[in-house]
Amino acid sequence: MRDNLEYYLEDYATKFLNTFKNKKVAGFLYDIIFFPKQLEKLNYIYKDYTFLTNFNKSIEINDTNQYSVLKVQIDTSMSLHKMAKNVLKNILKGKHVLVNNKPVEFKDCVFLDIVNTSTINFNGFHTDVEYFTFTGNAFNVWYLIENYENYGNMFILESSDYKKKYTPCRIDYHKYNVKDKIIPLKEVSYLNEITNRSKSIGYLNKENVKISYTNLKNNECIVMSKHLLHGGDHRRKNNVKGFHFRVLVKNEDGSINYDTHYTKSNKFPNHRWDEENKKLYGVELLDFI
Repeated sequence: MRDNLEYYLEDYATKFLNTFKNKKVAGFLYDIIFFPKQLEKLNYIYKDYTFLTNFNKSIEINDTNQYSVLKVQIDTSMSLHKMAKNVLKNILKGKHVLVNNKPVEFKDCVFLDIVNTSTINFNGFHTDVEYFTFTGNAFNVWYLIENYENYGNMFILESSDYKKKYTPCRIDYHKYNVKDKIIPLKEVSYLNEITNRSKSIGYLNKENVKISYTNLKNNECIVMSKHLLHGGDHRRKNNVKGFHFRVLVKNEDGSINYDTHYTKSNKFPNHRWDEENKKLYGVELLDFI
C-alpha cells in the first residue's frame, strides 16, 4: 500500500523526469538515478546468452516471458511519431498482439511514450518503471532502423520464477552476489529511486534463467509483454539507430488504469479521472507524447 507522500508526488516525479526523454541529459540522469555502474556483475549475468528464436509469433501481453520478433518495413525518413504509428499499425494488422487471446485493435491503443534509442540506452535488466503508475494491459516495442555491427541491440531475460506482481522492478545489483544461486529483484518507481526507498520484492533462481540476445536485423522489431525483463546492450555507442515505444491498451470501458494522483490540465479537457477506481477516461492515442 502506498503512503500519501508517494501517491501524490509520484505524478510530479514522473512528469519531471519525462521532460528529459529524447535529450542527451536523459542518459546522464539514468546512469545516476537508475543504474549505478555494476558492469562486472552485469557481464557475469550476460555471459551465457543465446540468440533469439521467437520470430513471427503471437504474444499474450498479460503473461510473463512473452515476446516476438517481427519484420516491419517502414519509411525511416519520417518523424519519430509517424514511424512509431506505422510500426504499431503493421504489428496490430498481423494480429500478433493479444489480450486474453483477442487481437489488440489500434483504436484501443495509447502511446505512453516514444523514445529515440539512438540518444539513450537503458542498461541492466528491468521491467519498465512507467508501469508503476500505468497498471493495466500494455506492451513494449523496440524497433531497429540501422545497425551494421554484431552488438548494440538488447538482452532479454526469461524466468519461470518471475511473477507479474514484480512489475516494475530491476535486478538489485547492490545485493547480487555472483556466487549465490539467486538473483535479487527490487521494486522501482520514479519517486522511490530518487529517494532511495526501493524495497526487495523477490528472487530468481539462476537455474531457471535464460538470457537471450536480440540479434535483430535492420527494419525488425521485438514486441514484448510489459512483464519481460530486458536491458540495452551496454556496449552500444552511436552506431545504432532505432526507437522504442510503450503502448497502453484501454479497458473495455475505454479507460486506462492510472494508479497515482492525477492533476487536471486545460490541455486535455476530455480527460476524466476516477480516483476511487484509479482509472483515467478520455485519453487519445498521442495525449502522453
